[in-house]
Amino acid sequence: MYSLTEQVLMDDGSIQLCSRTIACIYYLTKDWQAEYGGELVDLEAHGGPKVHVPQYNSVVMFRVPRWHEVRPVIGDRPRYSVFGWFLEPGKLYDLNVSPHEQQQQQTQQRDAGQQDMQQAAARSKRKETRPGKAEQMQLKAKKQVRKQKTKSSSKTPKGKKEKAVQIAPTAAN
Repeated sequence: MYSLTEQVLMDDGSIQLCSRTIACIYYLTKDWQAEYGGELVDLEAHGGPKVHVPQYNSVVMFRVPRWHEVRPVIGDRPRYSVFGWFLEPGKLYDLNVSPHEQQQQQTQQRDAGQQDMQQAAARSKRKETRPGKAEQMQLKAKKQVRKQKTKSSSKTPKGKKEKAVQIAPTAAN
């Protein structure tokens, strides 16, 4: 599959995003027959798909984007052609996709979105159940204060001063 936009290296060394506007095919094989395969099928032709059998020294051109296909070559005889595109700067269109491809893309996006939501929920749950470093330090300091208070209240002899423990505030995560 080909991309419908191209990164083009300009003469000044810059890179320009371009979109294809016209596709062209120049056929170079003499005496080509439909039974050899390799036909261009225009899937958007008026009245239904139109088959173009390659003819020697002829050119087929069409605007892009346009739904088309090239049928496989049957047999050992090679089919020679030169093809290319005319480009214009910028992204000029979004790629239209077939209903089947569109459904596949939507399914992939939905599945990826569900995966992202599940991962975010799991991260959130882990954060709720596991305190961050700052919270851990605060909890540890509070435990020390409680320990110190219980030690000092039960074992402080008369006339002795209790030690004061000061908790310094810490920045949250």
